Amino acid sequence: MVEDTYTEGASPAMKPYDIFLVAAPKDFGKLPVMLKGLTANLIGYEQIHLCTPKKIPPEFYDPIAKYPIHYHLDKDVLQYDINSIRYRPPWHYQQFLKLFQKVTPNEYYYTCDCDVMLLQNLKLWRGDQPVWHYGWPQSSTEYYRFIKEMLGVDLVPRHTWLADMNFFSHKYIDEMVASKFDSVDAFLKKAQEIITIDCRCSEADLYMQYMMTNHPEVYIEKQLRLKAIGKNCADAEAQIFGVEQIRKEIDLARTEGMQAVALHSWNDLQQYPW
Repeated sequence: MVEDTYTEGASPAMKPYDIFLVAAPKDFGKLPVMLKGLTANLIGYEQIHLCTPKKIPPEFYDPIAKYPIHYHLDKDVLQYDINSIRYRPPWHYQQFLKLFQKVTPNEYYYTCDCDVMLLQNLKLWRGDQPVWHYGWPQSSTEYYRFIKEMLGVDLVPRHTWLADMNFFSHKYIDEMVASKFDSVDAFLKKAQEIITIDCRCSEADLYMQYMMTNHPEVYIEKQLRLKAIGKNCADAEAQIFGVEQIRKEIDLARTEGMQAVALHSWNDLQQYPW
């Protein structure tokens, strides 16, 4: 549901929710700044869960040890052979982790990519109604093709639902899977069969297309002022954004009135070395 009168200053009467984060090794060095912005700009959450493909090394763990985080290895959250996916397997696996994790106890949970720095207070509730933040307008046909194949839905929305963050409901994710599949395993098997460079998953678009088709009254839509910066990296674990550059990009994004800045690093390896 679109509500143009939504304001950041609205007084929340929110339901409890949790935070679920998935971090690749290339983003370990961003975690101290990311978590500082996250915890400063979100209110009302009960638990933070962080999922990683391997144990966080001390040089990256020590700066974030002060945060009350529940730590998980990817494989303990969702057993899946990522190499069965033909296109960008680690990227797709991260999406499936966010969709199908069961470690957060509350119905609603917020996910945020660990290369996204929140710069302003973010309201996730208007009264008891959840708010979904989306990014800039775009038409990503490869995502809509995946949605059509998985859910049989071919309505193309007026904008993407992507903003490098989600506000999911376990209840509605379970309902979405059950609408077409016997289990999450069956969903993942079908996804494995159809994923290509021209047919790929966007967890945000998949979920919100289902919601707009079946429960359009649930969410308030709010466009996020998100700035995205990206670099290619030859090493899948390289920390290519140093602390000083992160701070400079944050300062610049603040002067531009952004609510968040994403510091992406891409690696074109089909398999990561963990």
